[in-house]
Amino acid sequence: MLYRVCVIFLFIAATLFNSYPLTSYANDGKNSVGVKIQLAINELMATVNGQKMTLSTPPVLLNNTTMVPLRFIADALKADLTWNTEDQSITLKYAGHTIKLSIDNRKLSV
Repeated sequence: MLYRVCVIFLFIAATLFNSYPLTSYANDGKNSVGVKIQLAINELMATVNGQKMTLSTPPVLLNNTTMVPLRFIADALKADLTWNTEDQSITLKYAGHTIKLSIDNRKLSV
C-alpha cells in the first residue's frame, strides 16, 4: 500500500517539479544548474549529475506506469521527505512547495 502511495506521490511530484520519467531535470530556483537523474527500468544503477549510484529498488513498469523509488529521487533533489505514521501520510518539501499524500486517500494537498 505504501508503495502505491509513493508511486502516485512521485508522479505528482514529477509533474510539479518539471521532472520527466527516466531522465529527470529539476531546478530548485536557487541554483542555475539543475539536477539530472537517469534511471533505467529493472536496473539498480542510476546516475545523478553523471555520478553512478546504486538503488535499493529498481524502477519497474507496472500496468504501463513507470514506478521509481521516491526516497532516491527526493535525496537526489535534496528535498525533504517525511513519513507520518500517525496519519499514514508522506510529505515532500522542495523549492518552496509542499505535497502531502495519505494512504487510502485519493486527495492530496499541494
